[in-house]
Amino acid sequence: MEKFIELMNKLADISGDILRSKFRQVFLTSSKGDIPSNTVTEVDQLVEKTIKEEILKVFPDHNFVGEETENIKTKSIYTWVIDPIDGTSAFVCGKPTFCTLIGLLKNNKPYLGLINQPISNERWIGGEGMKTLFNNQVCKTSDSLQNLRICATTPLMFNEEEFGLFKKLTKICTTKNWGGDAYLYGLLAIGQIDIVCESDLQIYDIAALIPIIEGTGGTVTDWQGNKIVFDNFNHQFLACSNSEVLKRVLEVLNKS
Repeated sequence: MEKFIELMNKLADISGDILRSKFRQVFLTSSKGDIPSNTVTEVDQLVEKTIKEEILKVFPDHNFVGEETENIKTKSIYTWVIDPIDGTSAFVCGKPTFCTLIGLLKNNKPYLGLINQPISNERWIGGEGMKTLFNNQVCKTSDSLQNLRICATTPLMFNEEEFGLFKKLTKICTTKNWGGDAYLYGLLAIGQIDIVCESDLQIYDIAALIPIIEGTGGTVTDWQGNKIVFDNFNHQFLACSNSEVLKRVLEVLNKS
């Protein structure tokens, strides 16, 4: 695990240098497919290409899954899962809440994860059998059951039924806030948020997050309380600060 952590930190350093140099600068922006709101920039592509090349230098036989480049499938038990800029729209708008996500699966299960926010110089790393570190210090989620704080990136990620459930969920919370992308999960990991409830997510959005949150005492499930299974992911993702908060949230989400 140490050699993987060392490489992850190197990848975060390299990608962070690129992102700081491009932040609030002029760069090419386009849409993926026929969806104008699905934004990609030349910076996303450059960061992923650079990370991919660095990984393959060290582990040429590993699998690779990314948002912006072609996947690589081998017979290895290890798969790197990369989101070069989680929160591209925030990056385009000059908001320092985007993150680079670097995940590593072992036998298709979360093994290691890193969240890097290069503007605020904040980094989370967690893995199987280890406590999550925030800027090299052990961190933990909130154990409070009062004055719950809930966040999600955007209401546009929910369909009509999901948004109705989310609104019900906000009624058990004192504070509600929109925006943040993967940065929300880093904040949950250090006790600043109690619930992040989102939908319309892909594997590269969540692979790095799971070991980080679980290594702080938090919980990660789908909206039904099931363990996340990548081969059958329904795009709904729920992170809670502790098991008691999870229990309360699931009672609301699954009340008939």
